[in-house]
Amino acid sequence: MRQLKSLKDCIELSNKVTRTREVGASFTIDVQGESWKVYGACIAYRDILLLTEQGTVTLLVDSNGARLSAEMTDWERVA
Repeated sequence: MRQLKSLKDCIELSNKVTRTREVGASFTIDVQGESWKVYGACIAYRDILLLTEQGTVTLLVDSNGARLSAEMTDWERVA
């Protein structure tokens, strides 16, 4: 599988998968006004766990018609 380059890529994949996948990633995400650098993701159906240099970020994917969106539900900074 190719490396994911954006949160949009993660969201689209999470809407298609039937089993959990671990994939490489290379993009940044805003967490509490800080840029966290994403290097990997665990993608399940409508559930995303981003692995970053600063910690982990959990997102849930929802749809409104054909439009997909993700809501950040949790994040944890590593010590």
